[in-house]
Amino acid sequence: MSTENTNIETKFQSPFPILKSIRDWVLGSTQPDIYTRLAFYINLIITFLFLAWNTVVFIVMQFQDLILTHKTVDLKTLLEKQFSKAHIPTEDILEKMGSFNQLQFIIWFTVLFSSILLYRKKTLFIWFLIAPVLALIFFSIYLFNGQFFQAYFSNFDQIALLILILNSIFYFIKLNRELHGSSTNFFGLEDE
Repeated sequence: MSTENTNIETKFQSPFPILKSIRDWVLGSTQPDIYTRLAFYINLIITFLFLAWNTVVFIVMQFQDLILTHKTVDLKTLLEKQFSKAHIPTEDILEKMGSFNQLQFIIWFTVLFSSILLYRKKTLFIWFLIAPVLALIFFSIYLFNGQFFQAYFSNFDQIALLILILNSIFYFIKLNRELHGSSTNFFGLEDE
């Protein structure tokens, strides 16, 4: 009697085929070159850091009454003290912070979308990155004032934003050269 190895393939044996098909749908089935992946991962890490911080702020804003009752920390008073030290107007501070926080969710998900476009080597990604970052700076100045950007965003945040922008600009230049058939080397040397 021969032993036959029969594999019955079903879609739902494990979640990995489903996750792989979602990944292929979002990122594409072909893996790009190493520099594209490196630029993508840098942007992805920075975006997820900002999204995680934004989520923490959102949770704190939503549960400020619970924090007041259990920890006796008044969020409004704390924000007013910090903002008055930085010479930022404190009227309607919680409403403005809530609006700014919700706006940041939209901004960082748009930057996340730009990272997907970057991975797929679409030059359109630069506009989905630069426009939200400029909107972030504009709305931080509009809702509060110019001091807010420096007071709210730490040096780490500002450096991360700078890395995000510079990384994307360098990649955009490389991608443009690659798509137009010119040398992709930044230093003008011929490829061997």
